[in-house]
Amino acid sequence: MILHTDLRPTAAGLMPAGEPEPLAAGATGRLIHVFSNSDGLTCFYQGPAGLTAITPAGKTVTIVSRCPSRAAVIESGADEVTVMADGDTSVWRYADYTWRRSDVAGTLGGPVVTASPLVSLQQVMASRKLKGSYPTVSTPLTADDRATLTADISAAYRAMSAQAAAAGAFFQPVVARIRSLDSRGRTVALTPPVLLLPSASSPLSALIADRTLTFADGSFSALGEGTLTGTAYTLAVSWPSATDAAWENRVEEIVVEVSEPVEPLAKGALSLTRMTRRDASSATLRTTLPGVGLDGDAPTGVLRQIIDRLETINAPAYEARLRRRSDGTWPSGRISLSNAGRRQRAAETADSAAGAVGINGDIIVAGDITRQPVEPESPSLYAATTEGSAWGGSVKVTLNRLADNGQQASLVATFRGNDSRPTSLSPLLVYPGGDGASLRIAVGSTRAEVELTPTSDGTMTYYLNPTLKPVSLADSASALVPAENRPGRVRCRGELIVSDVSRPMEALCRAALPEGVTVRGITAAARSRSSWDFGHAHFYVFTDAGIYAAAVNSARSRIDLSVIDRREVSAWAPSARGIIAASGRSLLRLNGAGVTDLSSFPSTITALGCDNSRGELWIATTGAAVTVADTDGRPLYRRSMKVSSMAPYREGFVASSPTGAWIVGGDERRTAAAVVYDAIVGSGLRRRPRRLELWLTSSAAELMVELYGDGGDEDVGSRAVARFAVSGELNAPLTLPLITPRRARWRLKISGKVSPDTLISKISLQ
Repeated sequence: MILHTDLRPTAAGLMPAGEPEPLAAGATGRLIHVFSNSDGLTCFYQGPAGLTAITPAGKTVTIVSRCPSRAAVIESGADEVTVMADGDTSVWRYADYTWRRSDVAGTLGGPVVTASPLVSLQQVMASRKLKGSYPTVSTPLTADDRATLTADISAAYRAMSAQAAAAGAFFQPVVARIRSLDSRGRTVALTPPVLLLPSASSPLSALIADRTLTFADGSFSALGEGTLTGTAYTLAVSWPSATDAAWENRVEEIVVEVSEPVEPLAKGALSLTRMTRRDASSATLRTTLPGVGLDGDAPTGVLRQIIDRLETINAPAYEARLRRRSDGTWPSGRISLSNAGRRQRAAETADSAAGAVGINGDIIVAGDITRQPVEPESPSLYAATTEGSAWGGSVKVTLNRLADNGQQASLVATFRGNDSRPTSLSPLLVYPGGDGASLRIAVGSTRAEVELTPTSDGTMTYYLNPTLKPVSLADSASALVPAENRPGRVRCRGELIVSDVSRPMEALCRAALPEGVTVRGITAAARSRSSWDFGHAHFYVFTDAGIYAAAVNSARSRIDLSVIDRREVSAWAPSARGIIAASGRSLLRLNGAGVTDLSSFPSTITALGCDNSRGELWIATTGAAVTVADTDGRPLYRRSMKVSSMAPYREGFVASSPTGAWIVGGDERRTAAAVVYDAIVGSGLRRRPRRLELWLTSSAAELMVELYGDGGDEDVGSRAVARFAVSGELNAPLTLPLITPRRARWRLKISGKVSPDTLISKISLQ
């Protein structure tokens, strides 16, 4: 393939391509991101020196000292980037022409949310005469009487629920947790969800009524009044003394997130009843709210609802927001809740890292996820009841995987507090990791150990006491802290997560590619114009098993995936007509759900960049040679500079090599340039050519004109059959006489230095 060098085709002819604007320096390695602010550009490189940033002043800042195999950079705020490298995540801020790390590592413990009794509730059920005849307490109630009793207790329950709602309180169980935010609204800590109840000791007793039956006329039919009592509660926030300094230094706001209440009333069902004799003339008739057991135990439907509330806590129904006061203190005590709108929120803190990231507007899709082990939380966050004394304790989580030594992995953490010693634990105990097997919580010489069950989406594991009563901390013979068998990180090569660009890696939802597939890269795609697609954000996911089209719904709660091509992509660039991608030596265009083959090149394509202002596609191949093509993949000319990597920037890109970097897509330097014209000429000529006409104008040119008879084979041994030197200002066509042998085709080469106003409009071999 013969191409001109640094001669750009225009409507008038060939003109010297200008020199792109140079940057402070290039670097050895792959350019992975370009950051821009008023000071200029910072280029982030992944190479032998590690992960580095070259600032506008040319200063090199080391982000990671070793060379990461996977790295990604996200602009997460003004003058701020989030950097991910081989499973580690860090936040860096720019100031005074340099970058400094601004995040704080470590586990963050914080406040506690509890149920706070607000008002006592009571409803009286009127006396009545049962229709059926019940000579003994073992006589079953008729269907009509059961329906009447069901209506009585259901009406009383609904009235109490209305009373609680009018007081701004709950009467039914809820699941709640606390989200801690930094000054920019990013999640830095999440407490484990807990189950809050109106009464810890008798969670469902308010849903049972015992009424007196009097024996008369041979039947227990005279039913006395019944009273249904309960407690409405609100939520309160407390601040244990164990709250750590790292939490205090980072958090500016907390959000108490609360689920919809669990509804124990089973619609369409009848109450359960039990009649027991008191004496010869009276009996007790126990009636339960439909859906509640006779002994106040939680039926399957209630337990299932609690698990559902746990699994949907990332889209809470209610919330309360508390901000740090100007004096540094926090509000405490009862809180007022408002409607949270069930908007999807991050399911985890940003403890994970990605090997590939794509951004579309304010939505991020990240892939090839590496997670740190989820550290155990303080016993105070699990407490159902406390007492005012100092304490020390530990939490051990045993995991469903092996550590590096081949033994079952476990995590252990120790905690201390000056007050609020936990004396029992929430009936719902949650480990915010999907691989938990068991949870052991010890306070002093007491402890509890429970087996964990995964949620349906596999993001959490939990234990739920079927009685809904607190989990007891039983006396133990030993208060020794158990040994830890710490696991390594978990790499999920085919996992994808969705997050907001301002809060990278705080997963709103996730999806998994087929087992064994590794995500190699992600980029935004053009949005479809169909009405069904309105509000969706579209991406392409490049993997070692092909190209996937991905769509994130407007609620950011789901990613839909479909395979559109089975080839592996090594480089890509955004263009005005879709994404241009390279697979081996082939150039492809991705548009919507379609893939179009554009062209093929002699060697492997290693990098791509699109200058959308000029409609030019730069294609770097093995050896860093650059071919410039149009956006349909048709080669136009070569660039003399060597380029090893490219990264998008505005309407163009930044091209980089170990010796320099340039902004492509903006203004070009119009200076004297070295150019090469290289083309096959006279292929239709059936006789020896007699002259060469050059329609070339230039205010200054120093050129060598050479005619070869090799027919374009570029044989190393080929010699020029004619050679002319051209120098000075050129204002008229040149006619050069020729004496040549007979050839079927000729190759004309014009090389040298020309002024920027040079124009080659026509060449004729006659």
